[in-house]
Amino acid sequence: MNLDERWGEGLIPNHWLCRDVPVIRWPFAFGPDITVWLLDLDGAWPLDIDTELSATERERADRFRFAEHRQRYLRGRWAMRQILASLCGQSASQLRLAEGRHGKPGLPEHPHLHFNLSHSDRWALMATSSSCALGVDIEHLRWLNDADGVAQSTMSPAEWSAYQTEAPGARQAMLLRTWTRKEACLKAVGTGLSLDARAIDLMPGIAAEPPWVLCQHGTERHTLHWHDIALPSGCPAMATCAWLPRPG
Repeated sequence: MNLDERWGEGLIPNHWLCRDVPVIRWPFAFGPDITVWLLDLDGAWPLDIDTELSATERERADRFRFAEHRQRYLRGRWAMRQILASLCGQSASQLRLAEGRHGKPGLPEHPHLHFNLSHSDRWALMATSSSCALGVDIEHLRWLNDADGVAQSTMSPAEWSAYQTEAPGARQAMLLRTWTRKEACLKAVGTGLSLDARAIDLMPGIAAEPPWVLCQHGTERHTLHWHDIALPSGCPAMATCAWLPRPG
C-alpha cells in the first residue's frame, strides 16, 4: 500500500533513508519533477547524526539556547544531507553546501539539483527538483499576536483589503496561509526576506491551476507558480511549495 492510500491514518514512517527516521516522501502533483519530504523532528532518530554534518552546521547548532531547538536543527540538516546525497550519488558528509547572496543554500557541484528546506516547531518540509528553482514553507498552526499589524506589514493592498472583509475569527487562518504562500515564493526567487513581502500579490493568480504570481525584484521580474500542500492528518500545519517554471 502506498502513502497516498493511507493519508487518513496519520503519519506513516517511510524508511527510505535506510535508518529508522520518521519521514514521508511523495511526488508533488503540480510542479515539474518536484518531490516533497515531510519530517517529524521530534520522532525517534539516530543518535550519531551530527558526525555527518559540517563544522559550520555544528557551530550553528551550538548557538541555539534550548537543547530542543538544537536537536531539531541537527535532525533537519542531517535528513537534508541524506536526501541530497541519495540524489547526487555522493556521501552525505562530503556534500559541499554553499549559500547564495541571500542565504539560500545550494550545491555548487550539482547545480542541476534544486532543493529547499523549511521547519516550524516539530515539523520540517523539504522539496527537491532537477528542473526548476523552488521554495517551500511550513507553519505550524498557532495564535499570532497582533495579527492585524502583521497582516498590514506583509500583505499587498489587495490582500489587506480582502483580509479586512474577513470575520475576526477567520483572520488568523488567512494571515498564516498568506504568509506561508509568500514565504515559499520568496524562497523560490532566492531573495528571502530581503524582498518586501508586500511586493508579492497573491490575489491576481489565485484562481489559476496551479496559481501563479508575478514578483518584481529590482530589474528582475519573475513568474512563479505556487500550490498549497495537503499534509497528512496528525500534522497540524500549513504548507506551500512555489517554483519558477522552466523557460519555454
